[in-house]
Amino acid sequence: AGASGAAAGAASGAAGAGSAEGDSRRKSGFVRMTFKSTDIRTILMRYAFHMTFRLSSMALTERGGKLYLEEKRADITDDQLWNLKDDTIISKSSNMALEVSGGSAKKNAEIKLSKASGSAAQKWGIGADGLLTSELGDLVLDVKDGKLVLNDRDKLSRQDWDLQIHQ
Repeated sequence: AGASGAAAGAASGAAGAGSAEGDSRRKSGFVRMTFKSTDIRTILMRYAFHMTFRLSSMALTERGGKLYLEEKRADITDDQLWNLKDDTIISKSSNMALEVSGGSAKKNAEIKLSKASGSAAQKWGIGADGLLTSELGDLVLDVKDGKLVLNDRDKLSRQDWDLQIHQ
């Protein structure tokens, strides 16, 4: 998995033609591919995507200006789709951005939705390792007690996200 973390499903479609493995993947509609983080960013700027916390397989959902982790729905709805613009992750349904509360890089700082402003508190680095890093510092997007927070990188804790594009 490693480098495929953030790219899991970041490009879905047909695998290499002619291989038995490619044929079986094509039928499933899902292909896991590996990309460099710069390529991931370029892809995510073009397409809406789901954000799923890998440890729980729960999708990040926006409803009424609040963030929830819920089961990914079979029917695609805008409240579970996100866009990337200028390193800001924006809800497709509300046009609000993920933002670090208080605007400072502190462990356990809660992540909320706010009007997109382009501030550093709304900027995210998307790594090929599946980690989403705040531009405020070297803290990553994590889930603690059901809430989105900033946290230290923890090699023992799974803090990676699957970002699956929706075309």
